[in-house]
Amino acid sequence: MTRRQRRLQEKRQRHGRPAKGRQLAVGAGATVGATLLMGGVANAANITVDSLADAPDPGHTTLRDALHTINTSPPADSHITFASGLSGTINLNSELAINYPVSIQGPGAGQLAISGQDSSRTFYLEGLTNGFDVSISGLTLSHGKAIGTGNDRNGGAIFNYNADLVVSSSVLTLNTAAGTSGTSGGFGGAICSCDVPGGSLTILNSTLSGNTATSSGGAVYSDYAPLSIDGVTISGNKARSGGGGLSIYNPNGPSAVKNSTIAGNALTESDREGGGVYSYMNASGIRFEGVTISGNSADHGGGIYFSNEPGSIPIVLHNSIVANNSAGVDGPDLFGPFDSAFSLIKSTANAAVTDSVPGSDIIGQDPQLGALAANGGPTQTMKPALTSPAIDKGAAFGLTTDQRGSTRPIDIPTIPNSGAPGADGSDIGAYELPSNVFKIKKVKERKVVLVLPSAGEVQVTDAKSKKRSADATVSKSKKSLKRSQKSGGPGKLKVKLILTKAAAKKLRQVGKLKLKAAITFSPTGGWPATKKAKLKLKQ
Repeated sequence: MTRRQRRLQEKRQRHGRPAKGRQLAVGAGATVGATLLMGGVANAANITVDSLADAPDPGHTTLRDALHTINTSPPADSHITFASGLSGTINLNSELAINYPVSIQGPGAGQLAISGQDSSRTFYLEGLTNGFDVSISGLTLSHGKAIGTGNDRNGGAIFNYNADLVVSSSVLTLNTAAGTSGTSGGFGGAICSCDVPGGSLTILNSTLSGNTATSSGGAVYSDYAPLSIDGVTISGNKARSGGGGLSIYNPNGPSAVKNSTIAGNALTESDREGGGVYSYMNASGIRFEGVTISGNSADHGGGIYFSNEPGSIPIVLHNSIVANNSAGVDGPDLFGPFDSAFSLIKSTANAAVTDSVPGSDIIGQDPQLGALAANGGPTQTMKPALTSPAIDKGAAFGLTTDQRGSTRPIDIPTIPNSGAPGADGSDIGAYELPSNVFKIKKVKERKVVLVLPSAGEVQVTDAKSKKRSADATVSKSKKSLKRSQKSGGPGKLKVKLILTKAAAKKLRQVGKLKLKAAITFSPTGGWPATKKAKLKLKQ
């Protein structure tokens, strides 16, 4: 069977229409802060969950209680929050249904988790109308498992049939989408927006790691739904047949991945495509902007595999790094047609890459990326070395921050920009090195006051150097300052000036002292910069 035949077969197999109005029959007991109208419909519901239980907890409100209240007496505007101090894990015995608009606002992914206990999916979203609004934030969704036939096997943590779903500031990890014996595998280890007739998927400032799909889309499978990903790390996920991290199937509307890192994802079966990203069909446009794709693996298209079917248009790469991925057969970084600008692509083997801004792409060079790590911001990133060819060689394309939320672009004055039209000194990829441009504000009480653009270290030394002897082999400095240093920032930072004995004596005798100082600011993870300044001290 050819790869094209196999894809068409999987398309026929993966969909099974969900039952309309799927709900869970649970007991009442939710506390609803709303004024009910005639007919049992509320203007608004603000429900506070104060229990980690899944079954009814007398005198308390569980998450299942809250969603049951909304699903059976739907208000126009529903919000679910969690009681202050509530932390731990809600262990589900079965999936939670969401049938009407709701926002679920958790206290933080590090404080509260919802677990499917490796036997149940977490959330099932299906409304009576297409495009109903659902937002989920500040939670960890883990150990969800979708297993069965049809759509019951898709979306280990979340299955979205027709909602406009936004997932933000969350962690989705160790979830599984799997089929039962005798069926094809599951799609979307963490999230599946599958066969969506009128919804969308947006993921913001979140981490999707260690999820598994026994078919396609180790972390996310987006099928027909418009997709938007911003500030997200997709790492260490696995799929069997396509898209170890992300699988995008013929989006019904423009889709974009911005300021994100896709790293260390893989496929578990040979002769399969798209270690990091797999895309089948692209008639509406898919863009990757300010993205780093590295360390993914597959037999075909280690970084991104794009199946160029009739009616498709090339995937767009803007200011992105695609490098150091691997393929057992062909296309270590890319496979298929791409339009690229201001991007660093280490290997273009088996890819047709059109440089849409002539001379802007960097081909065949190593971006010198560090390992995935906590480099600031809500998600892990891959920081380029100070000697990386990606530094200051890009263009922001309208982005004002990097994945960490730091300002973009930051143009380091000592590093030449790309000579291509539109270059603005942005760093290529998801990480923008911090600015080293600082201000010397004043001297006060033997301290120099600086204004720093970001966190880092400041070192102050004496800039004056004179020979004390005519002998050229003897070079000793007549200094007034000893070295001092301090860490801090951003904002104001005071660094103590440590005088030599001779300078301190002169200051006491004369009442004033002029110094020449060399002040070096080394931003955390960035290039150091040095300024020389004349400082005046008064007794």
